[in-house]
Amino acid sequence: ADGALVGWVEEYPREVGLFGLPLRHFIDTSLVIAARRTFAALGPFARPPADDPVDDVFADDWRQFFREPSPLSDTYRAYLRTYFFGERLNPEFDQRWYAHEPIGERNFELFQAKLRCVFCEHLLSARARSLGIPLVNIRQPRVSVIIPCYNLGAYLDEAVESVLAQTCQDFEIVIVDDGSTDPDTRALLADYRRPKTRVIRIAHAGVSEARNVAIANATGQYLCALDADDRLEPTYIEKALRILDEDPSITFVSCWARMFGDEAWDWKPERCDVPALLCEDTVCTAALVRRDAVLAIGGFDTQIPLQGAEDWELWLTLAERGYRGVILPDVLFHYRRRSGSLSTVSWYGSGHVPLTNYRLAKHADSYRAHLSDVLLYQDTETAGFLRRNDELERYIGTELEPFVAAQREEVARLRARLSAAADSGAPSDATAARIRELEETLHTVAGDAQALRSSMSWRVTAPLRDVYGWWLRWRGPA
Repeated sequence: ADGALVGWVEEYPREVGLFGLPLRHFIDTSLVIAARRTFAALGPFARPPADDPVDDVFADDWRQFFREPSPLSDTYRAYLRTYFFGERLNPEFDQRWYAHEPIGERNFELFQAKLRCVFCEHLLSARARSLGIPLVNIRQPRVSVIIPCYNLGAYLDEAVESVLAQTCQDFEIVIVDDGSTDPDTRALLADYRRPKTRVIRIAHAGVSEARNVAIANATGQYLCALDADDRLEPTYIEKALRILDEDPSITFVSCWARMFGDEAWDWKPERCDVPALLCEDTVCTAALVRRDAVLAIGGFDTQIPLQGAEDWELWLTLAERGYRGVILPDVLFHYRRRSGSLSTVSWYGSGHVPLTNYRLAKHADSYRAHLSDVLLYQDTETAGFLRRNDELERYIGTELEPFVAAQREEVARLRARLSAAADSGAPSDATAARIRELEETLHTVAGDAQALRSSMSWRVTAPLRDVYGWWLRWRGPA
C-alpha cells in the first residue's frame, strides 16, 4: 500500500534491542503507530550502549516532530539527553517550560510523556528512513481505553466490541492480562487480535497495578478504565470527549449506568464533588479522565486493602486535589452485576469494613473539613434508602404476600378436590394441571418478593447505617 510497508519484519531494528524487546509485527500504517507507542511506554533508560550513535539521533532537527507549533520546541534537543540518561531536570527549566502553569509534579509528568513520545518517534522514523520506508500520519490516539483482565475471558469480547463500536474512533485499547490462571482466558489472550488493540502480560498484581501498567503503556490524552466484563454505549466516548474539549476546567466525565446480569436497575447519581465522594462512589468506573491528572496523583492506589473500590479512591483523590468532574444524565455505561465480583465482595462481603476504615483514615482531613456537608449528605441518602425500603415492605406486605396466601389456599382446596376425585375414580387431569399452574405462579411471586428484599436498595441500607452510626460516635455529643 502507498505510504506503508506491508510484510513481515524479520530483522529486529537495533533501536528495539536497546530496550530488550523483540519486534515481529505485521507492519502497515496502524502498526507503525503501535510500534512507536511501544517505545513511548518504556520510559527512560539509564545509559546507551557504548557503540550507539546517539549523537546522530540528537543531531537531527527535532522541530519536524511537533504536530503543533510550540514556543519552546527548540529546547527539546538540549534537554533530551539530560532526561533520558538519568538526570532530573532543574526547577529553572521547569519554569521556562511551563511558564503558563504552576510548577509541580503534574507538570513534570507531562514533560516526561512529551519527551518519550518525541524521542521514540524519532527512533522509529530514523530506522524507517534507513530502510526506505515512508511513514505517514504518525499521531497519538486521543483516548486510551485500558482494560485489566483477570480470568474474565468469557466477557472480554463484549467489552472490546463495545469500544470498537464507538461513534468516535479516535482511541486505542490497551488490555493488561493480570496473570490470568483460567485456561480459556489464557488461550484467548495468547493471540488476541482486534483492531486498535494490544495486550500486555504481567504477573498477577491486582486491578490497581494492572490499570497503572496500562496507563504507563497508554499514549492517549484521555483515559477510560473499562472492566473486562462491562460495556459502553456507542456514543459514550463522543459525548464525554465533547465536554472535555469544550471546558478545560473539567477533568473527568461520568454518566449514568445500567446494571445487568444478576441485577437489573439504573444508577443515576447527581453529584461528584468532594462531600458526595466522601460518602459514596458517584462516578462510574469507565469515566473519561485526563491522563495528566491521573499521573499527577500517582495513578490508582495499590495499597487499598481489598480491590473493588480503587476507582472510587481515584475519583475522591482527584476531587480533593481540586480537579472537577461532571455526570452526564444519560445511561451510557453498562455495569455487570455478578456474584463473586470485586465490587460485590468489597461492598457486601468481608471487605466492607476494612475498606471503610482505610478510606476514613486516608481522607480524615477532608472528612473533617466537610463534616457538615457529609452528615447532611448521609442523612439525605440514608433517609432515601429507608424510604424506598419502607415502600418495598409495604408493597410486599400489601400486594405480594396476600396474593401468595390466597394462591396457597386455592392450591389446598384443589388438592383436596383432587384427592376426593382419586377416591371416587373420577377424572382429575384438569385439576392436577391447575395445581401445577398455581404452584408455578407461587414460585415466581415468592421469588419476586425475595428479590425485592435482596435488592440493591435493601442491601445498601445496612452499610449506610453503619457508616452513619460511626460518624455519630466519632462526632460525639452535639
